[in-house]
Amino acid sequence: MTRWSRICLLLFCMAQGAGLSGAVVQAARLNVRVAPAPDAPIVASLSAGTRVDTVPENEHWAEIAAPEGVPVWVASLFVAADGSLRKGARLRCGPGTVFAEYRIGTLPPEPVSVMEKSHDGFWLRIRPVPGLKCFISRRFLKEDSSGRKPAPPPEKRSEPFRPVTGDEHPVSLEGTLVPLQKNVLDSAYELILEINGEVIPVCYLTAPRLNLKLWENRTVRIDGIQRWVKGIPRPFVSIEKVSPSWK
Repeated sequence: MTRWSRICLLLFCMAQGAGLSGAVVQAARLNVRVAPAPDAPIVASLSAGTRVDTVPENEHWAEIAAPEGVPVWVASLFVAADGSLRKGARLRCGPGTVFAEYRIGTLPPEPVSVMEKSHDGFWLRIRPVPGLKCFISRRFLKEDSSGRKPAPPPEKRSEPFRPVTGDEHPVSLEGTLVPLQKNVLDSAYELILEINGEVIPVCYLTAPRLNLKLWENRTVRIDGIQRWVKGIPRPFVSIEKVSPSWK
C-alpha cells in the first residue's frame, strides 16, 4: 500500500468514526508484532476477550499502543544523565541493531525506567514509553459496540535511585574527559565521544587518588574498573591509570 493509499484509508476510517475504535480479540491467542507484517517479530500476545483501542494501519493490520510487557531496548549512549532519551534514540525489541525497531511518534521528554542491561552494558531494557506502537491482525478482531472503556493502566511508581554495585570488570576506554555540571553520586567527571559534531556521553569517572583536573577537556585513554549502579543509565569507571591518547 502506498503512502497516499494509507492516508486515504485513515481519513476514511476517521470519517466513519473508526479512527480510534474499540475492538475485542476473537482468537485464543493473538500475536502482537513490531511491524504490520506477518514476518515481523512477535513481542507479546493478547488472549481472547481482551479489549483494545485500535487505529487502522491498512485492511489487514491495526495499530495499538505497546502493551506493558513488551521488550524495549535502547543503546545506553542515547540515555541522558537525567534518564531521558536523547535525540536519535531508536527503540528496538532486543539488545542490538539486528533487532527490529519499534515505531514511535515523538520521543517522550520524561525519564525512562531502566529494567535491566545487556551483558556488555551497551544496551538498556526500559519500560514501554508513551507513543510506542505495535500491530495486530484485524482478521481476529471484532468491533466492540458496548461502549465499555478499557481499564486504566496501573499507576506507575517511580523508584528512587538505589546504588547497588555489581558486575565489576576492567575496561580500557578512550574519549574526552570533561567535568560534570553537577555531581552524579561520587563522580565529578565524565568521558565523552564527539561523533559528527554530536556529543555522546560514555561513562562517569571516579579517581580518588588522581587529580583529574589536570586532564580536563583532553583526549585520554583510561584504564580502570567499570561498575553499574541501579537506576542510572550509564556505568561508572574507577580510574586506575590515565594517559594521553594520540589518535
